[in-house]
This record gives sequence, structure tokens and C-alpha cells, in this order.
Amino acid sequence: VPEKVTNVGLVLVTSNRGLCGAYNTFVMKRALKRTLELNAQGIVPKLICIGKKSLIQLRTRWEVAGAKYNNTGIWFGMPDSITSATASEISDSIRNIFLSGDVDKVEIIYAKFFSLVKNE
Repeated sequence: VPEKVTNVGLVLVTSNRGLCGAYNTFVMKRALKRTLELNAQGIVPKLICIGKKSLIQLRTRWEVAGAKYNNTGIWFGMPDSITSATASEISDSIRNIFLSGDVDKVEIIYAKFFSLVKNE
């Protein structure tokens, strides 16, 4: 990571379906907060979306909040079960934008589900 980071990639991990509403909302709130923090530093993050719900919330909530971001167009559906081929495809895309110099660092935003009451 260079001393001065000017380009940040954010990987947003959500679901494809709305059955995980609290999970998706939690992830997108964290991602929006991080994006606004980066915007305050003069950085417009580049987004990689995993899960359809991230795309939907980008169009609705983020534009209303005035968040500035660059949607890379890299999108993956969240599979029902992760295979090594799927994980490899996702990691290859993330690695490629980093190695090409498009971003100086990559942050992954996800939530860990503990119970209906607690997410982190």
C-alpha cells in the first residue's frame, strides 16, 4: 500500500434476495458511511458488488445521500453455496483491479451474522 492512498476499491458483500433484509441493510449502511468518509478525504471509491441487493441500494439510498462513487460494473451474484470456482472468479477480479493500479487498496465490507439481534 502506498504512503498516500488516492484510489480505494470497496467490495460490497450482500445477498441476492430480500430474505436477509437486516443483513443487507447493515452492510450497505457501513459501506455508505465508509464512502462518505472517503469522500471527505477527496477519494471517490471504486465499487465491486457481490449480491443483487447492493446494486439496488446503490441506486436508491446512496444517490439520495449524495455519496460519490465509481461503479466499476464488476458484479457477481451471490450463489446459494460458494464453490472454489466462484471464489476464484471473484478474487481474480479484485486482484486484477489492484494489480492494474486502478486502486491502491481494497476494503471488503460484509457482516457476520450471529443472531437476529447481533450483527458485526
